[in-house]
Amino acid sequence: FKVLVDKHADDYYERVYGVHIYDLKTDSLLQEIELDCQFWGSASVQVSDYNFDGIDDFSVFEASYAGPNTSRVYILRDPDSNRYFVSNISGSSLEFDDTTKTVSEWNQCCAGSSVWTAVYRIENNEMIMIEEHCYKRNEDTEELEERPVQECR
Repeated sequence: FKVLVDKHADDYYERVYGVHIYDLKTDSLLQEIELDCQFWGSASVQVSDYNFDGIDDFSVFEASYAGPNTSRVYILRDPDSNRYFVSNISGSSLEFDDTTKTVSEWNQCCAGSSVWTAVYRIENNEMIMIEEHCYKRNEDTEELEERPVQECR
């Protein structure tokens, strides 16, 4: 595949506008996927099995937010059609665990004084939440303490 990067007149930085997928043997264009993502250099594209089906997928860096929070667009390969599609897998700073077949999400705000985490399983290419937690900084101890989830929403 080839990542399409450009900087239009109204863009401050380069952006990823799409991905072209080619046949390796013939170099013919098989598929085009339109995107609108921040360009993050060599870290823009990562290859992994994001839905734990044994087939490599890929992701494109989407955006960087306040603090360490980032997002990616997860593009999965359909084993029946051999075509790629933009999935509904999304969230902040996702990490995929091949051993447990789970996805962990981390979202931090307010200079680290509030942290929300969640764990998901992937079922039919959809994220199903297993658990979630909220942590708030204790003003006296400066330590993060678990709080009711509603406090992080």
